[in-house]
Amino acid sequence: MYNEFILNKKISLYVSKNNSSLSKVASLILINNLNNISNIILPGGKTPIGLYSELSKSKMNWEEKSILLSDERLFCKKKENTNLFNLKKHLIDKINKKKPKLFELPHSEKSVSKCNEVFFKKKYLTILGIGTDGHIASQFRNDNDFINNSKKSYFFSEFKHNGFKRVSISIEKILNSKEIIFLLDGEKKNNIIKKIIKNKFNEKIPYQFLIQNFKNKIRVICNKNTIPLIYDKKYNI
Repeated sequence: MYNEFILNKKISLYVSKNNSSLSKVASLILINNLNNISNIILPGGKTPIGLYSELSKSKMNWEEKSILLSDERLFCKKKENTNLFNLKKHLIDKINKKKPKLFELPHSEKSVSKCNEVFFKKKYLTILGIGTDGHIASQFRNDNDFINNSKKSYFFSEFKHNGFKRVSISIEKILNSKEIIFLLDGEKKNNIIKKIIKNKFNEKIPYQFLIQNFKNKIRVICNKNTIPLIYDKKYNI
């Protein structure tokens, strides 16, 4: 179903043999690496919808798990355009047995409560996508404070991105993850894979800052068409 390549002591690359099986591979790897981890940070956007669906079919004991989204649009009038809507529709609502506990992101710095902090008291694993511009969750390169505000649990973007201000898990909380899984799909992510394989990073770009400073295991899962041709031949994918 996939090929695994150890890039270095910290990073492993998983390449789905079939472009349509990315979500199945991601679900399998996630479930296999949840040993003694009860909390999961899941990404937003369209790419992980397939992963949500695959996880909803799993035999995981969801009652013992807690879920938190990595980021969300703020003050979005159409609920169907929110990450929370997709998470509930494609994962939470499809789980027939007892469901996981769902932690919701705060809508402003003033609304951050002790309840929002409880999630981080247990071990947690984080799954993230990476935008073509290098953003992770809702932390973009032009949000200069994404590093300065890292000591907080949540980051509220100063600028609008695609028409919305956003809330995101802070860099520090992501750095405290037991493990990080990156989910990459499509040829547009070729350059990101190149950077990860070469292990050359610019800390002004959010995902590169995260990889450079993360101390634990990183797993990068992608489709075959996400791999640049030069590495396709090198690794005989």
